[in-house]
Amino acid sequence: MKSELSKLLILGSFAMPGLVSAQEIQTAVPGSEIAAPVAPEADAESAAAALDAPEAEQQAESDDAKRKADEQLRLLDRTGEITRQELRDAIPKGFVLGAAVINIPDRYSESDQNFFAVPGVLYIGDRFIYLGDRASYALARGDHVTFNVNARYRFTSLDPDDAPEFNTLNPRDGQLEAGFGLNALTPVGFFTSRINADVSGKSNGYLAGASWFLPYYKKGLLIMPAIGFRWYDSKFSNYYYGGVSPEEANPLLPAFDTGSTTELNGMLVVGYRFNPHWFLTGGAIYSRLSSNVADSPVLLGRDTTILFTAVGYIWD
Repeated sequence: MKSELSKLLILGSFAMPGLVSAQEIQTAVPGSEIAAPVAPEADAESAAAALDAPEAEQQAESDDAKRKADEQLRLLDRTGEITRQELRDAIPKGFVLGAAVINIPDRYSESDQNFFAVPGVLYIGDRFIYLGDRASYALARGDHVTFNVNARYRFTSLDPDDAPEFNTLNPRDGQLEAGFGLNALTPVGFFTSRINADVSGKSNGYLAGASWFLPYYKKGLLIMPAIGFRWYDSKFSNYYYGGVSPEEANPLLPAFDTGSTTELNGMLVVGYRFNPHWFLTGGAIYSRLSSNVADSPVLLGRDTTILFTAVGYIWD
């Protein structure tokens, strides 16, 4: 649940003032004229104007280039496309203070809907980013691609005290994961990917994932749909998504091996930036595990929908 807060606060913080709108950019393009030859009897003012003619032509060329750039801004404004520099400028630097209300249905118990109201503190620097339960550092950063090392803490998933038939299960404790990530900003959206492994000796598993974000920004309003894909190896999946080892089995809880598992995610985030400091965001995240976990005696189902809302203050 805390991991969701960290995601949501940073997603909401994208709603920053963007490029100047087309209506606000009105650039006049001065015409250029060819100066007539200066006669010997011309006065000093005419001579000076003739000498300034090359500079006037250069200024006209500069203004023409600016006009073309402004036309490009108008196109971006009409289509809602976010440029690479605009996306970078939109991300706040420094500390972000906030709080979120999140509903995360429990995968193992129908009676536990897990409503949480939690505070959060984030930090966003040029290379180092801390998002509550996770952090990353950019080893290499270019205009299009960023390569990073990252780590995150995955919180406890299952407590044997949740149900009487779980009393023979070992707890599914939280684990520390670390790995590498690759992010790319393209004309068709923002892509993220990562490969991580448990480095704390809990599941001893591996996971890999990729996500695609398509942000639309207009005058403080952010609308961002996203889809994602995750793959979990058998150790990870059995630990977190419904596996029961022969040693844990009992008459009410037969042994079950999930094998490796995949997960599809869909997300919609809507945020609004009130001023340079305050923002509000909310949305929903839907996830569906692959069919191989459908017969798990532990999981209630393959589908989970998380609802959230968050408010944040950017401390600069």
